[in-house]
Amino acid sequence: MDNARSRCEWCLRASAGGATCESCADARRLAYGDFEKTHGVDLSELEAYCEKNGGLKFPLITARAASMIASGALNKSTLEWLCAANDVETNPPAQWLEECDVLRRAFGDAGKDIITPAWYAGITSRLHLNSFRVEIPVDAAASTTDFKDVLSAGLDAITQGTASGSAVYKYVSLLNHSCAPNCHTHWENGDSSLTIRALREIAPGEELTITYVDADSPRDARRARLANSYAFDCACSRCAAGEQRAANSLAHP
Repeated sequence: MDNARSRCEWCLRASAGGATCESCADARRLAYGDFEKTHGVDLSELEAYCEKNGGLKFPLITARAASMIASGALNKSTLEWLCAANDVETNPPAQWLEECDVLRRAFGDAGKDIITPAWYAGITSRLHLNSFRVEIPVDAAASTTDFKDVLSAGLDAITQGTASGSAVYKYVSLLNHSCAPNCHTHWENGDSSLTIRALREIAPGEELTITYVDADSPRDARRARLANSYAFDCACSRCAAGEQRAANSLAHP
């Protein structure tokens, strides 16, 4: 919630007044600002709910998506391209139903054709599985100290969540995971613009992959995190090689 008061909700650049930076004001107005103003959408109860429950972020992103769909700035089917958890639309978790009720009150009649429990659960599931935690790099030029201090400040900001935002990307969010990825994501411009850099030579037609977890973690820790957070058992080349080594070790003590 601190980020919502210090960063532009459109581009994630630092913004003293929060909400929207000056350069994004028109884009925000056209995408959802005019709709929310015209239809009296009041997100104050939702914001209070999110803050009370530990700083929830996905309900606020979902609210933004609802406004953009209602205003015609976002095609509903765009988000449906992203993978979702099985059965959540027919059997949403209790907390998501509660969040949906708060959101529906914020929109009133303006959201009745969009904000249903099934839609909310589908969108929230996709956000959990496909959104990126955006880490805005510390601006070294703004520091009068040495590189070590700048790096320390950056790590502190990440730990405290003050340098972060969340974003979903139409294409990049479709990239699959590998514990030996051939690409890495960077946020180099102080905003939500995402740069993908190759980690090695990539052959024509080869799938681009990124890692969803800390690739330096032990194999069992990586696989447990992927199973818990993304509901799949990793079978990438690196994990498969680790399994083979473990099998050989058991076969030849």
